[in-house]
Amino acid sequence: MITYYSAVDLEKKIELIRKTISDNDDEIALYNAELQRIRNDIANLITEIANEATQKQLLLAEKTVLEQELKALDTAHKFDVEQLRSKVAIANVDPAPFFESELTSSIREIRKQFENITDQQQQQLQNYYQAKISALIEYHQPKQQIESQWQTDKIREITRTISDVRNRVNNLQIENQDLDRQIVDIRQQIQSSTYQDDQRLINEQKHYRDEIERLKNYINDLEKYRTTLEEEIRRYRLLLEGNTNQVGLRHFAEEAEKIMNRGRSLLDSLNLRLIRNTSIPSSSHNIREVTYSTSYSSGGSTLHG
Repeated sequence: MITYYSAVDLEKKIELIRKTISDNDDEIALYNAELQRIRNDIANLITEIANEATQKQLLLAEKTVLEQELKALDTAHKFDVEQLRSKVAIANVDPAPFFESELTSSIREIRKQFENITDQQQQQLQNYYQAKISALIEYHQPKQQIESQWQTDKIREITRTISDVRNRVNNLQIENQDLDRQIVDIRQQIQSSTYQDDQRLINEQKHYRDEIERLKNYINDLEKYRTTLEEEIRRYRLLLEGNTNQVGLRHFAEEAEKIMNRGRSLLDSLNLRLIRNTSIPSSSHNIREVTYSTSYSSGGSTLHG
């Protein structure tokens, strides 16, 4: 009974260890999922960094193209201005026939308007491209520094998290190995206990079989003794009761009892005579002895006969 309860306790301990292993497996699965999520975050960050670098290269290329276009527009503008100036300042043109004063004022006004429009357009282009370049510089340089610091901190945090997860997984693996060893030990204990119980049961079965065999032999001996007793009883009964060809001892006993009864009656009558004859005590004593002797002798001879 003690071994049975010990086996039950061991089974409960095994179930507890299995539950702990299941919980550890679930925790490892959660850590693996978290690790996969962190890896996905790292991959996304790397992709974002690559996209930012590509975007930076595209913006730098666009900046270079815009600067080249600005220089080309500036050169074209200067060329147009010089060409107009050269056309207006032709020496061989006499404006007198064409109303020199009005023509001069008109040309001056047109030139002034053209120069104003050109200067305004040049200033607008310069302001636009300057604002564009400043915005690009402001967008890339400070943001790149901030994002680089944020990315560095994020990568460090992710690295620490991965290290912690790996340490936790290693600890869980060590715990699982310990639990596996405990399970092996408990199974060995259960097998040893089961073997001992089996041996005990085998020994008990052998003992009980030997005891049953001994009881069977004892019963056989009793049967033989009973048969012998029955045979003896039958033989003595035959001697006592007799059969058709022989008179049994019971008949002799009954005849003896009858003789004894007649002897007692005779003795009683003799005693009465002796009591009446009180004058001769000695003779009475002798007669009583003779009577007993005669009665015993006659009874014995009758029994013998």
